[in-house]
Amino acid sequence: MALPERSFGPAPGGPAAYLDTSQSEVVDATAGQSSLFIPGEDFVLGASYERLGPDLLLSGEEHSVF
Repeated sequence: MALPERSFGPAPGGPAAYLDTSQSEVVDATAGQSSLFIPGEDFVLGASYERLGPDLLLSGEEHSVF
């Protein structure tokens, strides 16, 4: 039994949102490492998560990680 397809993110042709990530720290998940280091101690526990296409933006009061 096949599962129905699910689309994520904004609808094609729908309104787009622009988020400025120029001041964000960049963590490359494609570097081939077995784990990721997200700076900011317990930042990930209280961060806001935004999906940007295939990427993820974590943002909080002090900083953001893309």
